[in-house]
Amino acid sequence: MCVKRRLTLMRSSLPFSAMSNTTDADGNRQFVPGTSRNQGNRTLSLDAVNAYRATLGLTPITSAQLDSSRYNSFDIKLTRPIFTRGDNQKLELTLQVFNLFGTENLASASGQVSTGGNLTNATSATFGRILGASNLQQAELAIRFVF
Repeated sequence: MCVKRRLTLMRSSLPFSAMSNTTDADGNRQFVPGTSRNQGNRTLSLDAVNAYRATLGLTPITSAQLDSSRYNSFDIKLTRPIFTRGDNQKLELTLQVFNLFGTENLASASGQVSTGGNLTNATSATFGRILGASNLQQAELAIRFVF
């Protein structure tokens, strides 16, 4: 008997904020004028970001330059007993494959998918880009003794 398990993980893009170079009295960076928290990948006004960039003599950003941190992975696990001894002892062979179809899932440079990873400094040439990605595919082969 072979046991099969499938798991599909999906998540929409994580929001990010457009930050300016201006800091408040506490040293915290401020949002780009005309924007607020977590509008990136949601309702971010590129007109407001580009107006701010224009005051600094920077080129405009297009929506095509913004990366999506959406996540999509199809994982599968196959388990098969390869040796049985008595009623309560067996040896199982397990194969697991993560992200079977090799979907590119962009992530922060540290590889933490849950952080989104979009660069938020509106003055950066890489604003809205994600410079890292999680593994395309991984596999694991294991033998387990059950008693």
